[in-house]
Amino acid sequence: MDSKQRKILGHKKQESILAKALISKKLFPVWIFYGPNGIGKLSIALKFAKYLLIDEIPFKSNLDLNENHNIHKLLDNLIHPDFFLLDTINISIDDIRILIGKIYKTPIISKRRVIIINNLENLNKSIYNSLLKILEEPPKNTIFILICNNIGMIPVTLLSRSYKLRFFPLTPIEIETILKMYGNEDNKTLAKISNGSVSNALFLKDNDGVQLYNSIINVLNQDYKSSNQLVAKIIENNFYENFNIVKQLIIQAFYFYIINITGIEKVNIFQNKKINSIKHEIGKVLYIISLLNSGDSFMLDKKAIIAEAFELFFERSSYESRY
Repeated sequence: MDSKQRKILGHKKQESILAKALISKKLFPVWIFYGPNGIGKLSIALKFAKYLLIDEIPFKSNLDLNENHNIHKLLDNLIHPDFFLLDTINISIDDIRILIGKIYKTPIISKRRVIIINNLENLNKSIYNSLLKILEEPPKNTIFILICNNIGMIPVTLLSRSYKLRFFPLTPIEIETILKMYGNEDNKTLAKISNGSVSNALFLKDNDGVQLYNSIINVLNQDYKSSNQLVAKIIENNFYENFNIVKQLIIQAFYFYIINITGIEKVNIFQNKKINSIKHEIGKVLYIISLLNSGDSFMLDKKAIIAEAFELFFERSSYESRY
């Protein structure tokens, strides 16, 4: 974690809850941090872990530490012997066996051990079963911080034994402030289209996300041929590999389209009489948005989902045949 990550904005309430737990010394053995991807859950978990390992009480109701504190070097470089950071994207059963072998021993330099497991919902069944017994009955002086985007995918047996702390998307102002640390001219627009996620904003910053967003909006006011060219660009540049980010850009562009044709930012298509004449058009867009959201399933072809969204938008008969 570099100094920019340590200064992440937002989540004041969550930091306050964690700080009070440290002050009161009423620390749950298992914590679950959950909320959308890329909003700073891991950064807050690392800040919390540092306090747990130095066994100090926060001076204020946040988790800020002096930048010169030695714990930063130890954790940021993953060389603290009592700290483990595992990511389910590349975790193996051997990693779990090594972890189990270590956490039942006495901590080496701290009073406790801290284990962070990121992307918890992606654990495969065999690894999860190996961890479950430890998570249900954690060893003394060991604290687990589990991070997930979708708490609905976590077994109830684990949820009932954990303290669940929810994190919310950052505001556009908070995103814009963070982006200023990295230097960029389109911070305001990036903040608007990042869906409250710092990682989304940084990806869009590095991949001409503002230009892509504007291209999507322009295509919706052009024709099917133009949309084909845009889809080809998305595929050629491998944007579809970050499907959730591209999906959100397309959805925001469709919402902008609805606002543009209705002049109403919050629309109830079943009650607002002003838009009866374009109810079909709105229904079509809402159907396309539901299609894009269904693309989160790992089994679906992301390229095909993106292409179909524009096909449905420009070919009314194709859309109508699906009802």
